[in-house]
Amino acid sequence: MPLQEYHDIKSYLTKLSQDSNSGNQPGVSGGAAKAPPGASAGNKFVVETSHVVDLIASESKRNDRPITGRVSVDVKTKRKMASIQKQRIADIILFQPNALFDLRLSMSVELPFELDDEAYENFKKKVSLRREKDRMSFIHQSTFTRFDLTKVKQNKQSRYELEMELNTPELLKGMRLVSDDPLYYSDLVQAFLDNGRVIVRQLSVHY
Repeated sequence: MPLQEYHDIKSYLTKLSQDSNSGNQPGVSGGAAKAPPGASAGNKFVVETSHVVDLIASESKRNDRPITGRVSVDVKTKRKMASIQKQRIADIILFQPNALFDLRLSMSVELPFELDDEAYENFKKKVSLRREKDRMSFIHQSTFTRFDLTKVKQNKQSRYELEMELNTPELLKGMRLVSDDPLYYSDLVQAFLDNGRVIVRQLSVHY
């Protein structure tokens, strides 16, 4: 996204988190998104920051989608923070009428894997891409939604990204309960989509 829109949505989420945590506002969706039954009390946010370099190596298998290995290294401490294998399953574009932006819903499988020192050195020889990510995350507890605002540096170029992520354990819980409590799953997904629509509207206002 353009830099100005990145700053606008960052200011918007920062104000929402401050107001919600002080009890002044109902949360990211202004009360439009119904939190799933049993969700965390209140509409508070948890704010996190991280600054890492992602080392990425991809492996393609015949008649299958590419599998990406990713190791995240903390910029300051140089410690390995996470190692995952990621495979994209599907993408769906959600058209948003009367808005300047649409939503892309992506589903991926991410599996953690351990690397000892020798395996890490071998992995680094296969790295084809390095991405520096300076990220600020806003985690909306009552709707299990994570908003990631990230400045990405790649090949000496900077870009700005906004991603939303639905809490995976909660999503799997909703899927397990779907036969006994279908409303939990539908409310969980609906709240996530409503949050996305709020962000799209906010971006459209400032664009």
